[in-house]
Amino acid sequence: MHRFLPLSALAVLTSLAAAPGASAASLAVPPCSVSLPGQQTVNVQGNGFAPNSFVRLAADGQSFGGLQADAAGNVAGAVAAPPFASLDRNLQTFALTGDDGAGNTATADLRVTRVTATLPDRARPARRVRYRVFGFAPGRRVYLHVRRGGRTRGTFRVGTAAAPCGTASRRMRFMPVRRFSTGTYEYWFQLTRKFDRTQPSVRLRIAITRRLR
Repeated sequence: MHRFLPLSALAVLTSLAAAPGASAASLAVPPCSVSLPGQQTVNVQGNGFAPNSFVRLAADGQSFGGLQADAAGNVAGAVAAPPFASLDRNLQTFALTGDDGAGNTATADLRVTRVTATLPDRARPARRVRYRVFGFAPGRRVYLHVRRGGRTRGTFRVGTAAAPCGTASRRMRFMPVRRFSTGTYEYWFQLTRKFDRTQPSVRLRIAITRRLR
């Protein structure tokens, strides 16, 4: 007695038969990595690669590093972050690819951010502008300390850094201090409510050339 399978079942069987030939390699990265100059900050894990092979890593098709697989075909380690598409980018998602040269490849989305703060290069002191910070510890409050002449002239809360890339933003006056004069000020972004020069910071220099309000 002959049994006939419907076309849908034959398609499933054909797919299953082809599966063994497909690459079984995989890559995993954190939800967000911080790019620090000269430091290996992108942690990569993977498996299913050829034993003892060198797995080359590429971001958006551009090679930027690699990791050595162990005898079981697993990789684990840190590499330097790939370069951003432009100097104006502070947060970017790359298509990460790992290739061992033996037919095993894997992909993953790699999100990378800088530790930085941005606001317009110039504006009227009273104009409200968007302050943005990137790469700060998620869940922590970020503060702006406006300083000049070795003194803190004002402290302002930017916001709570959001996961996974530690971003926050707020609209404030370009010069948030109410009493000011022309000259150069330092804008320090920190996680401490009270200014502390010993703490990690992002520092910008802001020039006030006119007291237009």
